[in-house]
Amino acid sequence: MKTGVAALDDATVLDKVSALRHVGPMAQDFYAAFHVGEDDRHITSIDEDGVALAAIEALHAENRTLRAENRALRTDLAELRTEVRGLAAASKRRQGRPKVASAAGRFADAPGLHCMHDRKRARVS
Repeated sequence: MKTGVAALDDATVLDKVSALRHVGPMAQDFYAAFHVGEDDRHITSIDEDGVALAAIEALHAENRTLRAENRALRTDLAELRTEVRGLAAASKRRQGRPKVASAAGRFADAPGLHCMHDRKRARVS
């Protein structure tokens, strides 16, 4: 059993890694961000590797989430495109038909064809 192992929040580690503004991390910044190692003057490779792995795990989780969101958005977009094509086709079919005003002042494609709201009102009257 390993001892002295601290749990890390991968997303927080990723944020802290991205805040290190050097080609290589400065020991003081690294220690202040992660509180690992003996002091703020040295970075051991095991600590640096552990932080890098935690950041990679955070990127992997974020990537997985973004891919799932992307798939859902692509599905929604495909459905909307299909709906728009259907509406465009219906609109083309309706062109050329005479417009008749309904009782509510709305337009319908044929006499007696009113919106659902007008039909409900007619039943109540």
